[in-house]
Amino acid sequence: MKNKVSGFILSNKAAIILLVLAAGMSLVTPVFLTQTNLVNVIRQTSTSAILACGYCMILGAGYIDLSVGSQIGMMGALMALLMRAGAPTIVAILAAMVFGMLLGCMNAFIITTFELPAFIVTLASQQIVRGAVYLITGMVPILDMNESYVWLGQGRILSIPVPIYILAVVFIIVLLIMNRFKFGRHILAVGGNAQAAYVSGIHTKAVVYKVYMAMGVCIAIAATVLTGRSASAQPSAGLNMEMDAIAAVVVGGTSMAGGVVNVPGALFGSLIVGVVNNAMNLLKLDSNWQLVAKGGLILFAVILDKASAKFMNKTERASAIKAMAASGTKNGNSN
Repeated sequence: MKNKVSGFILSNKAAIILLVLAAGMSLVTPVFLTQTNLVNVIRQTSTSAILACGYCMILGAGYIDLSVGSQIGMMGALMALLMRAGAPTIVAILAAMVFGMLLGCMNAFIITTFELPAFIVTLASQQIVRGAVYLITGMVPILDMNESYVWLGQGRILSIPVPIYILAVVFIIVLLIMNRFKFGRHILAVGGNAQAAYVSGIHTKAVVYKVYMAMGVCIAIAATVLTGRSASAQPSAGLNMEMDAIAAVVVGGTSMAGGVVNVPGALFGSLIVGVVNNAMNLLKLDSNWQLVAKGGLILFAVILDKASAKFMNKTERASAIKAMAASGTKNGNSN
């Protein structure tokens, strides 16, 4: 019973943490539970939550991408420049998606061809892309946006912000991929044991390319929401946003070691980050404390991930020992 309770808590830790945070904030300030504030939290969280959906696939395969925040800035600048040149909104967004997939392919190519750690490769990409954004924009925001594009970040349908609908679509697609499609099973197989996956016939390099390309599409969508909401392409857009998404995904139950993914947990994890930011704003705390809180949350997420892995391994070993003992008893009785 103790193991079952512990297993339930670890499997749903993000939802439980979110409920505790929400309950605590409702006691501290009644404004927190108002419909306006809750919708605002979800709207502000939508960008990092979309990224978290992409990270579910990246981390699930046992890889990581630290260039995500810089790529958001690049995608926003690209779409703004295309719209300034007269491109329709849909053309600008599709171009950003294609460019995002190309950047993902570049990262995957370097990682798989030269057998380099994804951490190092994407850290280098982060610096390269951010520098390119500063050069392209001249460190000046680009303000020329189509009205339909701005509507994607600021508009509402039935009083619900459009970014929430976009997040819902991305969430459902990634959830289906990870739970219903062969590609999702291949991601988990590669993340669990890449060598065993290769021996079993899975093209592991192709999986790496696909997860980074999928991440590129998610980045383009997140950049659309973020840039549309501010109605401008800021050179610093997306700065350190990858940290929020990684923390959300790991708190949600996706293992940084790969092989284990919890897409609903990633959504709850994103809301935890959003609630923490919102709580600090409502309590009128210094904005610098948000950095402290996020750093603590990332550290907490990693520790929680390690503790969860240890508990699961311990439980699996105990179950295996019991099964072997039961089998031995059965064979002894039959003899």
